[in-house]
Amino acid sequence: MRILVFGAGSIGSFFGGLLSRKYDVTLFGRKKHMDEIKKNGLKITGKTNRVFYPKTGTKRGGKYDLIILTVKAYDTKKSMNTLKSIIDSNTVILSLQNGLGNEEIIVNSLKNKGFSKGCDGIPTGIPSISGKLKEFSRGFDGNAKRFLETYGFAEQIRSCDGKVRSTFPSILGKISDFSKGNKGVLRGITNHGVIFVKPGEIHHSGMGKTVIGEIDGKKTERIKKICSMFNNTGIKTKISNDIKKDVWAKTIINSAINPVTAITGLKNGYLLKIPMLTKLMENICSEGVKVANREGVFFDSDVFEETKKTASLTAENKSSMLQDLQNRKKTEIDFINGAIVEIGKKHGIDTPLNSMLTVLVKVLEKRNM
Repeated sequence: MRILVFGAGSIGSFFGGLLSRKYDVTLFGRKKHMDEIKKNGLKITGKTNRVFYPKTGTKRGGKYDLIILTVKAYDTKKSMNTLKSIIDSNTVILSLQNGLGNEEIIVNSLKNKGFSKGCDGIPTGIPSISGKLKEFSRGFDGNAKRFLETYGFAEQIRSCDGKVRSTFPSILGKISDFSKGNKGVLRGITNHGVIFVKPGEIHHSGMGKTVIGEIDGKKTERIKKICSMFNNTGIKTKISNDIKKDVWAKTIINSAINPVTAITGLKNGYLLKIPMLTKLMENICSEGVKVANREGVFFDSDVFEETKKTASLTAENKSSMLQDLQNRKKTEIDFINGAIVEIGKKHGIDTPLNSMLTVLVKVLEKRNM
């Protein structure tokens, strides 16, 4: 099992570090951060207090069974263009990112990607988070053996009925599973609070839950295996029956916490100590829920209550959006509040609070540039 964490900043380093305790993990991130980890290991302080020693890289290469994508949402397309050459029909991509629309970007980036064919013929469709079926174009109709050898899998080929197929002992299970449609894109969300301190060091400021799921909600063997891997290394994880709903809930929670903390400069916990800000969070959540409902997404619990719970569990955490502004970086506002605004427009729903927060954060971004 080879795992690549692509975009290993704070949250990516956290997951990669813990997974490296028992699995073959490579972190791909900024050079200074990777160099320091390679030299002295990855230091995690706070709720987790330990030094980990994952592999590191700054140049793409090799083949991986699982790619955990933790880049900022606005870098998803660019990252997928970079990763295309090392992705084949046996690669699982787990998007562990903030915001709405990452799955569609990943699928669209791969739709012209050709894959080798095995005994059962490999794949074409990936269902997106919106429920629509995106399709890969079929490719590599020639010699599958030559393709696999070219990409370093010669030792993993055996013949069957006069044809060639791969026998990857990977989390994906049988290649025949792909004949019903490629489901190589998975989705996950996490509420762990993690702060990037300096190259080689991150601070685990708040415990949170992690949920992963197949886009169609099925509990496949591979999602069970990935969940087991996470839990085996101390990342408490559950499998979702409806990851679309969970992504929406996480986005609404982020929409009520991240921009407010980014604008005020406060840690998450202060939003519960100042009544006016708590009320503001409630109203922001209300807007998001209305938009989600019109998208056909309905929640089993009160999203505002979940938002307060998240702020409490990560009370000492600086939201990722606040960290981005403080570090003079671009934020993910377009994929969180901005996405809620745009989807609201599609349904004729006014979202004045989300619109205002989007504008204010963008102004702060430009001021920092």
